[in-house]
This record gives sequence, C-alpha cells and structure tokens, in this order.
Amino acid sequence: MKAWDDVVCMHERFICNTINSQFFIENGCKIEKFNNGMIVIKNTMTNHDHYEDIHPDVLNSMETLGWQAGTYMNALKVYQRRLDKVEYLMSLCLLDDHVERKEQLNEQRKRLVEKVRENYEKYTECNMFADPNDRG
Repeated sequence: MKAWDDVVCMHERFICNTINSQFFIENGCKIEKFNNGMIVIKNTMTNHDHYEDIHPDVLNSMETLGWQAGTYMNALKVYQRRLDKVEYLMSLCLLDDHVERKEQLNEQRKRLVEKVRENYEKYTECNMFADPNDRG
C-alpha cells in the first residue's frame, strides 16, 4: 500500500513497534501494519475512547496519492462534519436571545472554516504534485 510505503520512507525512525505490529500516528490518522502483513488505518480525530474506521474516500486517497494526502483528506472531512454541526446549532440559535452562545458558536465556526481551508489547500497541493502514473 502506497500509504505504508510513504510512512516507511518519510518517517521510518518514528514508527512505533509492538509485539504484533508497527504503527505510526500523524494528522489524525493511525496506520498499523501487523506481522501478518495486514494494514489497518484508523481515524484518531474522534470524541470517543476508540478510533474509527476512515472514510472510503480517505482510504482511496491514501492508496493512490499516499499518506500525506490521505491525512489531509481525513482532517478535511472531520472538520467539515464539525462545521456542519456548528452551523446547524447556529441555525437553532437564530431565534434565541443567548448572545453569548451565538458569539461562541460564531467563533467556533470561524476556526473550523479556517481548518477546512488549510486542509483543503494542503490536500490540493499533494494532489497537484502526485505522479499521475502512480495512481493504480
């Protein structure tokens, strides 16, 4: 898998070893290669006690464009989901008199819009410089 090959090439000295596997965590993604050759990638940007499976689009991006592009796409999707939630909460507050809550949500929205923009630019940059012959 291109993502694992990228990690080994770029971050070999930072790969953690366990009895059963090797793993690396960066930009909200964990990639783990087990001794039997199986590779598992998880989303670590969760609000839970466990990691979640990554979105199929992110997996496809990691397989074709590599590790960095995939981590940026994962972050982009996570921040976009959070932005959608904040915008929904803002719509519920339109008729409220809670000025502080509206301001708080607006600040959250501004930060999330910036995160979405940053990760979109990074993903686009990775995609732009990817070798078109290396896309499976």
